[in-house]
Order: sequence, then structure tokens, then C-alpha cells
Amino acid sequence: MATIASQVTTILGVADALIYGVDLATRPACPPRYVRLLDVEPALMGLSLVLAAAGAGLAALLFGRRRLIDRLGRAGIWIAIAFGTLLALLAFLLAMGGLWLMSIHVGGHEVTCWTF
Repeated sequence: MATIASQVTTILGVADALIYGVDLATRPACPPRYVRLLDVEPALMGLSLVLAAAGAGLAALLFGRRRLIDRLGRAGIWIAIAFGTLLALLAFLLAMGGLWLMSIHVGGHEVTCWTF
């Protein structure tokens, strides 16, 4: 179960990074006299890659390691499942945020530009 959650995290993390990469490449420029004060999309893309790496690391740690799983005991297995599920949930939320930003940008709107 923990390996499934970590594999889902890896897949979602890579998908998130692709979503944010496409959005960064295709989003409209800010209107005249507007500026992006806090551009969070590159940071979210980096976080997606970190989540993908964490999911892959957890999967590599647990996959085919029957001795390790036996040594962890029941509590360790539940902790691994909870951690993998948490990572997958975070990756899913990042994907939803990325898709929301893409849907706004496809419509020609820009919500990340500000003026003074």
C-alpha cells in the first residue's frame, strides 16, 4: 500500500511539474504598468519535482525489501502508508492548483499581475 501511494506521488509530481511548466511557457504577459510581485509558479514547479523525488525515494526504499518491512513492524508500515498518502495528497492539491491557473490563463486572464 505504501509503495502504491509513493508511486502515485511520483506520477502526480511529474504531472504537476509538466502542468506548471506548460503554464509558465504559455501564460500571457502582464498588461502595461503591471508586474508580477510574487511569482509562485516556478516555486510550485520545484515543489512538484521534490514531491516526485520523495515519492520515488519512498518507493525505492520499500519496494522489494521484505526484511525492512518486517523490521518496521505494524507501526512502521502504517507510518509509511500515512507518509506516502500525505505526499500523494499534496501532489494532488498541487495538480489542482496548476490546472486552475492554466484554466484562468487559457481564458486570457491574468491574476498574478499587480499594479501600484
